[in-house]
Amino acid sequence: MKLTRLLLAISLFTLINGMAYSVDRIDEHPSETLILKLPDNSEGDWKEITHHVDKTEGIIERIPLNQNTKNWSNLICVQYYDIPTLNRPDDDIQWILDGLKSTTISSYPDKLATWKIIEKTNKDAIYEWTSYHNTTQHEVARVILTNTGFHRIGFTKKNGIMSSDERQKWINLLRENTSLVSFQEGVKSNGLSLMNNLQNSVSIETTNFNDWVVLNTFSFGNGFTSVCYIPTSQVGEYLTECLEVVTGPNPQELSLNQFFDRTTAFIKEKHNKIDIQVLQRSPKEIIFTYTHPQDHLQVNSVVRLFLTDHGCYSITYKRGLEGLMEKGESLKWQEKLKTIQTKTKA
Repeated sequence: MKLTRLLLAISLFTLINGMAYSVDRIDEHPSETLILKLPDNSEGDWKEITHHVDKTEGIIERIPLNQNTKNWSNLICVQYYDIPTLNRPDDDIQWILDGLKSTTISSYPDKLATWKIIEKTNKDAIYEWTSYHNTTQHEVARVILTNTGFHRIGFTKKNGIMSSDERQKWINLLRENTSLVSFQEGVKSNGLSLMNNLQNSVSIETTNFNDWVVLNTFSFGNGFTSVCYIPTSQVGEYLTECLEVVTGPNPQELSLNQFFDRTTAFIKEKHNKIDIQVLQRSPKEIIFTYTHPQDHLQVNSVVRLFLTDHGCYSITYKRGLEGLMEKGESLKWQEKLKTIQTKTKA
């Protein structure tokens, strides 16, 4: 019985989110990123609601865990735009500030917006703006111009103006707790940046899969990742089984049942005559099985879906067999998948 790497590396998650988000695989990213360190290491108290990062541009927006996309009041945004040297009028950051000011002021009619530069050097500035159109917003932000492009990081308060103490707090954080690092260095940081904080939020080290190794990792521009693990005994051999861990933000704030319905609907769309059997359904997670033929084998999958405050997770065990997996075997893998947990802070 042989099963190629390609067969088991097919991502359930990729199928689902190809429909939901129209994502493409990305192999490159910006060479650098801003990192903001928050007091008391509270970066894990913020969740992503927007994520798009590739080599030429990036934006990640985060709000507190206890807020949602419809009624958020606090938001931290990290951005990057690639600017080739030939497209720059000069090396002073003022032209970027002028562009940001023009865009901000023109976005609010009747001149219901104000703009102020707090401090500035040739390549670094902190500014603020307020708007009073429909919903009051107040933002403090920092921009830095580098050889590759310009970076921006800012804090926005909606439905009110920051108090003087709150305003000064964020000015100080942007001035003193923000640094520019290479993307490789940013991977090691716990700060808020263009990094994908969810990617490493699942731990298999202390589970039944502690001797499994990474086969490949796929990253997508919208913040989803798929990491495929295989047993060490199958390194360099044809694969008969693998474990796929998928992580991603939940910008649409799907419920667990909605996540399950979307997942199973797309599986059925991709594979004819699929028999999906739910092994466990609770408010916290859903575990189900399904099979589909591929080449001369049946790919048997046991899937665990669950949500956290930070995002959504799909953990799938796949095994190629000449027939169907016995129910007792499915239940065994169900219990093994349940030993995999997320870290305290994503």
